Amino acid sequence: MLGSLSYAIDGSDLLADLGVGWDEFALRNDAPELAAERVVGLPIWGFIHGEETREVYRRLFEWVRASDARIAVPFRCDSPDLFRFMRLELSAGGDGRIAIQSVLELEKPRRHLSLLDRAVGRSEEELPACSFCKRVLAQGRWSEPEVALAATGWAACAHPPLTREVVCEQCQLMAKGLSRSEA
Repeated sequence: MLGSLSYAIDGSDLLADLGVGWDEFALRNDAPELAAERVVGLPIWGFIHGEETREVYRRLFEWVRASDARIAVPFRCDSPDLFRFMRLELSAGGDGRIAIQSVLELEKPRRHLSLLDRAVGRSEEELPACSFCKRVLAQGRWSEPEVALAATGWAACAHPPLTREVVCEQCQLMAKGLSRSEA
């Protein structure tokens, strides 16, 4: 079980000071390419998928640096077998540095979701998925992946669609509200 992960970015948005547990979390989530020795010193932008998501993070980082604010952003970090409800805490440090802590608030088991399984082959279809709340857009509605996959018939497919990281309207509004007031 994940408790929290701490890391920092410097004033140039390079990953720095990855905290205890970083490598363990990467390995448990089938992502050895994210081991600390491979990512320290790299731009954080290479690890934030989707232009909309990167833009939200740019705004939040700018706000934290400019206002010396500390903010908390709710998000999900689900795995194929777990729902993970988390909070991302951002706080300014000297020289443009930002301390970042991902804090687990609730973790609960889920029925295996192939859509989130990195080992499963993909169809060529694409499904927009919100980077923050993990809901997906299918048939014109944002809903939990299990609901969307069942409604579209993809739940029974051997090769689920690719996901494209976006930010739903609700999470866009949440992020805008955070960057206007100190949390």
